[in-house]
Amino acid sequence: PGTSADVEVILRSVERVLRIPTYALLEGDRVLVFNGGHLVSRQVKTGMRNWEFSEVQEGLNEGDPVVVSLDRAEVKEGVRATIRDETGARKDGTGKT
Repeated sequence: PGTSADVEVILRSVERVLRIPTYALLEGDRVLVFNGGHLVSRQVKTGMRNWEFSEVQEGLNEGDPVVVSLDRAEVKEGVRATIRDETGARKDGTGKT
């Protein structure tokens, strides 16, 4: 009594897909991407997903810098932005330092 559990049952799996953290998805299957110093909203088509990751079938390319820090009010389409790695060093958005 009083006990509950979350269970994930894997019914199907896919390999070699483009995936993003599920928490990076905005309402309506949109994401924010870094483009030329600004954040731009982009529509994506998703496939399989769970609490951790979502498959992206259309709308993104490998290496596109997707915003994952959506918990701040100022993170929205159109704002100027810079990319920093986990050490705080600035990056140019191409995956290169």
